[in-house]
Amino acid sequence: KKLLDDRRTFTFFPLPDGQVLLDVEISLTPASDPVVFGDTKEGSFGIRLAETMKESRGGTIVNSRGQRGAGQAWGKPAEWVNYYGPVAGDTVGVAILDHPMSFRHPTTWHVRDYGLFAANPFGYEAFKYGDRDGSFTLERGRSMDLRYRVYLHHGTTEEARVAEVYNGFADPPGLHPKT
Repeated sequence: KKLLDDRRTFTFFPLPDGQVLLDVEISLTPASDPVVFGDTKEGSFGIRLAETMKESRGGTIVNSRGQRGAGQAWGKPAEWVNYYGPVAGDTVGVAILDHPMSFRHPTTWHVRDYGLFAANPFGYEAFKYGDRDGSFTLERGRSMDLRYRVYLHHGTTEEARVAEVYNGFADPPGLHPKT
Protein backbone atom coordinates (compact mmCIF):
# COMPACT_ATOMS: atom_id res chain seq x y z
CA LYS A 1 0.00 0.00 0.00
CA LYS A 2 1.33 3.37 -0.96
CA LEU A 3 1.85 5.45 2.19
CA LEU A 4 3.43 8.69 1.00
CA ASP A 5 3.83 10.92 -1.99
CA ASP A 6 7.47 12.00 -2.03
CA ARG A 7 8.56 14.99 -4.10
CA ARG A 8 12.28 15.82 -4.19
CA THR A 9 14.22 18.56 -5.86
CA PHE A 10 18.01 18.43 -6.16
CA THR A 11 19.88 21.56 -7.24
CA PHE A 12 23.64 21.42 -7.82
CA PHE A 13 25.90 24.46 -7.61
CA PRO A 14 29.47 23.77 -8.73
CA LEU A 15 31.96 26.03 -6.95
CA PRO A 16 35.58 26.85 -7.71
CA ASP A 17 38.25 24.22 -7.06
CA GLY A 18 35.85 21.29 -7.31
CA GLN A 19 33.71 22.20 -4.31
CA VAL A 20 29.95 21.68 -4.62
CA LEU A 21 26.72 22.83 -3.01
CA LEU A 22 23.77 20.46 -3.30
CA ASP A 23 20.37 21.75 -2.21
CA VAL A 24 17.84 19.04 -1.39
CA GLU A 25 14.17 19.82 -0.90
CA ILE A 26 11.88 16.97 0.19
CA SER A 27 8.12 17.26 0.52
CA LEU A 28 6.22 14.32 2.00
CA THR A 29 2.42 14.08 1.81
CA PRO A 30 0.24 11.15 2.95
CA ALA A 31 -1.12 9.22 -0.04
CA SER A 32 -4.39 8.56 1.79
CA ASP A 33 -4.32 7.83 5.54
CA PRO A 34 -2.24 9.68 8.16
CA VAL A 35 1.36 8.45 8.39
CA VAL A 36 3.19 7.97 11.69
CA PHE A 37 6.94 8.56 11.86
CA GLY A 38 8.28 6.78 14.94
CA ASP A 39 10.91 7.98 17.38
CA THR A 40 14.18 6.37 16.27
CA LYS A 41 17.88 7.17 16.32
CA GLU A 42 18.13 6.27 12.63
CA GLY A 43 18.34 9.36 10.45
CA SER A 44 16.11 10.60 7.70
CA PHE A 45 18.76 12.25 5.51
CA GLY A 46 22.26 10.90 5.80
CA ILE A 47 25.66 10.32 4.27
CA ARG A 48 28.39 7.71 4.67
CA LEU A 49 31.91 8.98 4.18
CA ALA A 50 35.15 7.56 2.85
CA GLU A 51 36.87 5.11 5.22
CA THR A 52 39.80 7.49 5.71
CA MET A 53 37.49 10.27 6.92
CA LYS A 54 36.03 8.32 9.84
CA GLU A 55 36.55 9.96 13.21
CA SER A 56 37.94 6.63 14.39
CA ARG A 57 40.68 7.02 11.73
CA GLY A 58 41.53 10.71 12.22
CA GLY A 59 38.48 12.52 10.86
CA THR A 60 36.79 15.36 12.72
CA ILE A 61 33.15 16.06 13.54
CA VAL A 62 32.03 19.54 14.54
CA ASN A 63 28.59 21.14 14.70
CA SER A 64 27.23 24.68 14.69
CA ARG A 65 27.03 24.70 18.48
CA GLY A 66 30.76 23.99 18.89
CA GLN A 67 30.32 20.36 19.93
CA ARG A 68 33.16 18.20 18.64
CA GLY A 69 33.29 14.48 18.05
CA ALA A 70 30.54 11.90 17.97
CA GLY A 71 30.52 11.76 21.76
CA GLN A 72 29.43 15.41 22.01
CA ALA A 73 27.44 15.85 18.78
CA TRP A 74 25.40 12.61 18.70
CA GLY A 75 21.71 13.23 19.29
CA LYS A 76 22.13 16.97 19.76
CA PRO A 77 20.24 19.72 17.94
CA ALA A 78 22.35 21.90 15.64
CA GLU A 79 21.94 24.02 12.54
CA TRP A 80 24.65 22.04 10.75
CA VAL A 81 27.23 19.29 11.16
CA ASN A 82 30.55 19.14 9.33
CA TYR A 83 32.60 15.95 9.03
CA TYR A 84 36.07 16.31 7.53
CA GLY A 85 39.20 14.24 7.21
CA PRO A 86 41.96 12.97 4.97
CA VAL A 87 41.33 11.62 1.48
CA ALA A 88 44.27 10.89 -0.86
CA GLY A 89 46.56 13.29 1.00
CA ASP A 90 44.10 16.19 1.15
CA THR A 91 41.71 17.34 3.86
CA VAL A 92 38.14 17.36 2.56
CA GLY A 93 34.77 17.57 4.19
CA VAL A 94 31.04 17.21 3.90
CA ALA A 95 28.68 19.50 5.80
CA ILE A 96 24.92 19.01 6.01
CA LEU A 97 23.06 22.23 6.72
CA ASP A 98 19.48 22.25 8.05
CA HIS A 99 17.39 25.14 6.72
CA PRO A 100 15.35 27.16 9.27
CA MET A 101 12.15 26.36 7.37
CA SER A 102 12.82 22.62 7.58
CA PHE A 103 10.58 20.45 9.77
CA ARG A 104 11.69 20.63 13.43
CA HIS A 105 14.64 22.93 12.82
CA PRO A 106 17.21 22.75 14.27
CA THR A 107 17.25 19.04 13.71
CA THR A 108 18.95 16.49 15.94
CA TRP A 109 21.83 14.50 14.47
CA HIS A 110 22.72 10.82 14.29
CA VAL A 111 26.47 11.27 13.91
CA ARG A 112 28.89 8.38 14.46
CA ASP A 113 32.65 7.92 14.57
CA TYR A 114 32.51 5.34 11.77
CA GLY A 115 31.75 7.86 9.01
CA LEU A 116 27.96 8.09 9.18
CA PHE A 117 25.96 11.19 9.87
CA ALA A 118 22.33 11.99 9.33
CA ALA A 119 19.82 14.74 10.05
CA ASN A 120 17.10 13.19 12.19
CA PRO A 121 14.10 15.25 13.36
CA PHE A 122 12.41 12.22 14.98
CA GLY A 123 14.87 10.83 17.55
CA TYR A 124 14.03 12.76 20.71
CA GLU A 125 13.50 9.79 23.00
CA ALA A 126 16.11 7.66 21.22
CA PHE A 127 18.66 10.47 21.68
CA LYS A 128 17.49 11.16 25.24
CA TYR A 129 16.79 14.73 24.11
CA GLY A 130 14.43 16.03 26.74
CA ASP A 131 11.59 13.93 28.05
CA ARG A 132 9.38 13.82 25.01
CA ASP A 133 8.64 11.36 22.25
CA GLY A 134 9.88 12.39 18.80
CA SER A 135 7.14 10.52 16.93
CA PHE A 136 5.08 12.57 14.52
CA THR A 137 1.79 11.94 12.76
CA LEU A 138 1.51 13.54 9.33
CA GLU A 139 -2.18 14.09 8.76
CA ARG A 140 -3.92 13.65 5.43
CA GLY A 141 -3.84 16.86 3.38
CA ARG A 142 -0.71 18.14 5.17
CA SER A 143 2.91 18.08 4.04
CA MET A 144 6.21 17.71 5.81
CA ASP A 145 9.01 19.72 4.23
CA LEU A 146 12.68 18.96 4.78
CA ARG A 147 15.30 21.23 3.31
CA TYR A 148 19.04 20.61 3.44
CA ARG A 149 22.20 21.89 1.81
CA VAL A 150 25.14 19.54 1.40
CA TYR A 151 28.47 21.33 1.12
CA LEU A 152 31.36 19.27 -0.32
CA HIS A 153 34.48 21.23 0.47
CA HIS A 154 38.25 21.36 0.90
CA GLY A 155 39.82 21.91 4.30
CA THR A 156 38.63 22.11 7.87
CA THR A 157 35.38 23.66 9.10
CA GLU A 158 37.07 27.02 9.56
CA GLU A 159 39.00 26.91 6.27
CA ALA A 160 35.84 26.01 4.35
CA ARG A 161 33.88 28.75 6.17
CA VAL A 162 31.00 26.38 6.89
CA ALA A 163 29.28 28.86 9.24
CA GLU A 164 29.28 31.50 6.48
CA VAL A 165 27.93 29.02 3.94
CA TYR A 166 25.15 28.17 6.40
CA ASN A 167 24.30 31.86 6.91
CA GLY A 168 24.00 32.32 3.15
CA PHE A 169 21.67 29.32 2.97
CA ALA A 170 19.55 30.23 5.99
CA ASP A 171 19.24 33.93 5.17
CA PRO A 172 20.26 34.62 1.57
CA PRO A 173 20.69 38.22 0.51
CA GLY A 174 17.63 39.73 -1.11
CA LEU A 175 17.58 40.75 -4.73
CA HIS A 176 17.22 44.45 -5.35
CA PRO A 177 16.59 45.00 -9.06
CA LYS A 178 17.39 48.42 -10.42
CA THR A 179 14.47 50.37 -11.76
